[in-house]
Amino acid sequence: MNLKSYNVLVLNSVWMPIGITNYQKALICLCSENNGLPAAKALDIQYKKLEDNSYDFNEVISIQPLSFDEWLNCEIRNFDGVVKTANRSIRLPNVILTLQFSKMPMRKPRATKTNILQRDNFTCQYTGQKLPRAKLNIDHVLARSKGGKEDWLNLVTCSKDINSKKGNKSNEEAGLTLIRKPFALLGMPASALIKEARMKEWEIFLHK
Repeated sequence: MNLKSYNVLVLNSVWMPIGITNYQKALICLCSENNGLPAAKALDIQYKKLEDNSYDFNEVISIQPLSFDEWLNCEIRNFDGVVKTANRSIRLPNVILTLQFSKMPMRKPRATKTNILQRDNFTCQYTGQKLPRAKLNIDHVLARSKGGKEDWLNLVTCSKDINSKKGNKSNEEAGLTLIRKPFALLGMPASALIKEARMKEWEIFLHK
């Protein structure tokens, strides 16, 4: 198992997903306290065990929040992630519950290529033509060579042909007009950005 890519789902105190962290930070959180109270607990999710000692992952028997001391005594099953110390092996949690945080953080989406394409509905912002992703580029309204920024208000979806012809010209110089003014997407709940269940246990808490 590659521990470098081992992720842990983080829930707030009302059991809503609010983020993803690595196993090191998750274990530190389990050991931490706020005002003498545990900062988080790990969720021990038990599945129905079959006669051949395999597990039916479609049948959850129980979900129990455990303190770090309790977690250290958990059975390590054949499908669990494990980290080894000098003295013992520790089962890695897949989900932790933050006990003193009930809010839902808001995250502002980054102006990535995928997010720009989705904002513009895969439509060239100069011709109004909807195209396959393979035929689209992201255009800087004001070229980077002229001080244009890598942000929501300066990036638009553009056909590759037009993007190539425009080069570093301004829209006026290239004879181009935007069909609408680019805009920034509003912040979204952190839970909306967690779309992939990277662990089986995550499926219980993520909306399908």
